[in-house]
Amino acid sequence: MAQHNIAEDAREAVEDQIAQLRDQLHAITQSLHDHGIGIEEFREEAQELADGAARNVRRAADFAQDEAKAVARVARRNPAGAGTALTLAAAIGFGIGYAVCQLQYENAHSRHWW
Repeated sequence: MAQHNIAEDAREAVEDQIAQLRDQLHAITQSLHDHGIGIEEFREEAQELADGAARNVRRAADFAQDEAKAVARVARRNPAGAGTALTLAAAIGFGIGYAVCQLQYENAHSRHWW
């Protein structure tokens, strides 16, 4: 009996949420219509934006891949230089991380009145 009531309550709650979502969707559709935007126009514009974003992501991925290939080519031709550059980049990154950590520590443990 208790399980039936729980299941019935859950079903009613879900049905209420579905009804609320339908009401909200109707209100949004009406608002778009009132502003002169049909749902189909809105859907088409959203699709165009999504397609444009996908093209831009593809271009960015291609560019990153081309750059990675160029770096790999240079590293193969000059392994000592590549090793030096990576070591230097790691040292700079460590230095920046250490400085930021020190600043945060000093700010957190500051005994100044301001």
